[in-house]
Amino acid sequence: MAIQYTWKITRLEAVSKDGLDNVAMQACFDVSGVDENDKRGFAQGDVLLLPPSDPDRFVPINHVTENQATSWTQAALGDRVAFYEKLVADQIASQYAEKPKAVNLAWMDNGDAV
Repeated sequence: MAIQYTWKITRLEAVSKDGLDNVAMQACFDVSGVDENDKRGFAQGDVLLLPPSDPDRFVPINHVTENQATSWTQAALGDRVAFYEKLVADQIASQYAEKPKAVNLAWMDNGDAV
């Protein structure tokens, strides 16, 4: 089952640090996925971003692109990117599992069962 994942940064938080203003310090994100049968899954989280190590490469928060924010977020997550994508994949996989159904046996007094 091939899943197409989409990462969306929903919020960036900034602080002043090391003489720089508006340094992105935390990202909140959503991860969604869809398979070839249109089954969907979703996860969300947040992560502390690493401070810029080189002031010459600093990007003020109001100039950060979506691709940069996503890249920084995934870099800060490291191996946990796979964790969030697995959460999504597990939700999709559960939609294919057989659902239990109630059984009405003669000795039961239960009008809810089949």
